Amino acid sequence: MRRTPADMGLLPDGAATKAKEAVATTGYTLGQSVRLPIFWMLAVMILFLNALNMGIQQHLIPYLTDLGHSSTFAANIMAVYLGMTVAGKLVLGRLSDKEGVIRGYVVFCVVLGWGSESSSARRSPGSRSSSASYTALPTRSRRSCRR
Repeated sequence: MRRTPADMGLLPDGAATKAKEAVATTGYTLGQSVRLPIFWMLAVMILFLNALNMGIQQHLIPYLTDLGHSSTFAANIMAVYLGMTVAGKLVLGRLSDKEGVIRGYVVFCVVLGWGSESSSARRSPGSRSSSASYTALPTRSRRSCRR
């Protein structure tokens, strides 16, 4: 068991340290990375995903209240949405750290695609179905779904 910082090779703050050997790093400089197409693809993807996310955040509560739900219910759904956003960032951040950024993005895209597909599995208004097929959430009356 180590009892003092000196046992771990640490020095007090402000103490002179031995010069460490320079570690060679590989990668791109800022100027080189800006010239790569993958940089711009990633930047555009992040832009669109953030625009999508902000659109959902701005319009979710008014959308749910227009469907006939109470403002309390809409606020609770927004809280769940934001909580899942935090959980997703933590889980995908950890996954990206352990497995690599590419696998993290693949998992993110699969989950995003699954969520998009499951939420858009609605039927057209002319089909024979209940009012619950117009939206992923149940509504109080059929009139709130028809416009």
